[in-house]
Amino acid sequence: MRTTALDTAFLFLLASSGLIFSSLNVTIGGKNGFVLYVPFLFSGFLFPFYIGFLRGVVEFDSDIERIRGWIYLLVGSFLYLFNLSFIMIRDYLQINDTIRILMLVIYIVGWYLFPKRVIPWLVRVTQLHPSQTDVSRFRNTQLAAFFLSGLVFLFEETIRGRTLAITHLASDPVAFLTFALSIVMCLALFPLFEMKARR
Repeated sequence: MRTTALDTAFLFLLASSGLIFSSLNVTIGGKNGFVLYVPFLFSGFLFPFYIGFLRGVVEFDSDIERIRGWIYLLVGSFLYLFNLSFIMIRDYLQINDTIRILMLVIYIVGWYLFPKRVIPWLVRVTQLHPSQTDVSRFRNTQLAAFFLSGLVFLFEETIRGRTLAITHLASDPVAFLTFALSIVMCLALFPLFEMKARR
């Protein structure tokens, strides 16, 4: 019964994700609103749906995969909102050091509390008794979700032309190298941690 309620809540949250797109359309509008929604589409909707519902409910009827889907949904949503806030502040307001420090603190606190609070709650709701291997799979899923979110936001930045502007690259090769290495790192580490989480 609890698992059914969890599945229903999962699908309800996924269905509600259209509100984010609507909000972006109202506040920003046009192409930029859609482009800013794309990272959530992948990291907060499509991949959580694939892992949590298609694999967790339909294919394997597995509580482990259900929890992994929730981890993708929650980490993807948290990082999306965090990155979106940063982009909005960067593009429309002046960023000072106080705001950067505040955002870093919010990020660290959220990242610290997630495995301490959210994963145990999901385990309790599903009445699962995870082995050490399962706990390791949850940690690997959290890391995979982190790198997936980073990857889609880097591509979003590329599409909007903020980070990879030709003039910027010509004047700052270090920034280009950092950006390129970040993409390579996310491309390599996301599938690595996802495959470790499936074993």
